[in-house]
Amino acid sequence: MEHNSDEILLVEDNEQILKSTADSLEKIGFKVICARDGDIALSIFLDRLNKGTPIKVVVTDMLMPKMNGMNLIKEIYRLRQQTAFIVCSAYKELKEDLEKFPCIRRVHIKPLNLKDVVRDLITIFTNREWEVIPSDLNQQRIHKKAYEAIQTILKHLV
Repeated sequence: MEHNSDEILLVEDNEQILKSTADSLEKIGFKVICARDGDIALSIFLDRLNKGTPIKVVVTDMLMPKMNGMNLIKEIYRLRQQTAFIVCSAYKELKEDLEKFPCIRRVHIKPLNLKDVVRDLITIFTNREWEVIPSDLNQQRIHKKAYEAIQTILKHLV
């Protein structure tokens, strides 16, 4: 499964979480660009924006050295308001406040449930809401890209 120019910028300062999450997402077909902090992520985002190939989705941790997740979101949103954000944080106290920002599509509390993150990514990339990822989808009734994505995910995560 390919998402063409639909790439994910994954921002996480914990190397083990960054690698395992990126590997899992790549295994099911997403193209993942990794950054270990907000400064690096912003640099990558700006480079892609200047090349005319903006990143559509940023999945970010909140508490990181150098530039934190909230400042990263504010900077990227200032540059391109169409960018969608998925926030991953170990601090559940932040969830309610973060969900008030319209550019933040979802907040996940660590440890991550990869199925939930993938469901949110599919929703963003296909512009379709998925409350549940069913196993017996009828290909004629839904967007082909979403069908293929869900079938691939089910093979790897079930």
